Amino acid sequence: MSWRRPMAASEAKHDDVAPLRVAVVQAAALPGDNAGNAARAAAWVRHARRAHEATLIVFAELFLCGYDVPAEAWRREALVADAEVSAPLATVRDAAVEAGAYVGVGYSERPSAESGDEAAAPTTIFNSFALFAPTGELVLNYRKTHLFGDEAKAFTPGGDGELKKVVTLEPWGLRTGALICFDLEFPEVVRSLALQGARLLLLPTAIVDCRESLVVPMHVLPARASENHMHIAYANLLSSPEGAANPEAPLSFCGRSAVVAANGVVLARASPGDDAEAWAGAARGSCDCDGGDGGDGRPADPEGYPRTEVVWAEVRPSDCAAHRARNPYFELRRPAAYTT
Repeated sequence: MSWRRPMAASEAKHDDVAPLRVAVVQAAALPGDNAGNAARAAAWVRHARRAHEATLIVFAELFLCGYDVPAEAWRREALVADAEVSAPLATVRDAAVEAGAYVGVGYSERPSAESGDEAAAPTTIFNSFALFAPTGELVLNYRKTHLFGDEAKAFTPGGDGELKKVVTLEPWGLRTGALICFDLEFPEVVRSLALQGARLLLLPTAIVDCRESLVVPMHVLPARASENHMHIAYANLLSSPEGAANPEAPLSFCGRSAVVAANGVVLARASPGDDAEAWAGAARGSCDCDGGDGGDGRPADPEGYPRTEVVWAEVRPSDCAAHRARNPYFELRRPAAYTT
């Protein structure tokens, strides 16, 4: 007879609340244009809320400033994590309030000495992700802890305390953490959030289109969800025409943003980005990928840019508990037997 863990009261008591509808926005960022991308994000927040009733909307890594830009643009466009002094973040915050939804976006962050941030220094910037509540409060600001490639030439990795940032999304009682892109490829990082009670992971990314990288969205991502009993909202970038044409370091992102359930099942998947129309016929859950031309109330994409897509799915805390009951990984762990 197999062992079954009973559902905790804290996990069951929110089942009378409508599910959290998670939407991820897959779009190309305007290079080095915080204000322009913030305005686009606000427009897509309004659309996701109106057309899909999304209550959590997630954008990709460094969406406000762009990823496919020179390092000096990351420094120039760096913002203080305070919507009162950073107008682009205020635009995103106001969109969250207007929509009555949680909204998360990636950006380049400059720590502020005025706010008492011990990390403040003239050359220090972070690859960060800000999550605003429907009240307008900045409830989570995560700094990427594992930098990939040339990121390390510009950004400083977040400190140890970043992996202790777990917040509760109300009224769902859903404990939530955030990581960024390369962080996902370290199993112990995701597990550390799960052991702190996180049942939803927000994961903005900027992963490129190559054979090795595709392993991450297609295989690593659902595995991390399943082994940690954790829903994951995974938002990737698309390539801007300017970034793709850069002769020094052309970047092509692989798309494939997704919402993954706590049992590892992909509930919704966006296209690879290069052929959204052909991909639209695939069985991949709920996706808004037709248009991008302003039709049917959808925001128009900049001329020459790939079409923006929104994928969405509904999740509950009890889904995590049900998967954990079937596969009690946490209860059967043997930390004393593991070497470090």
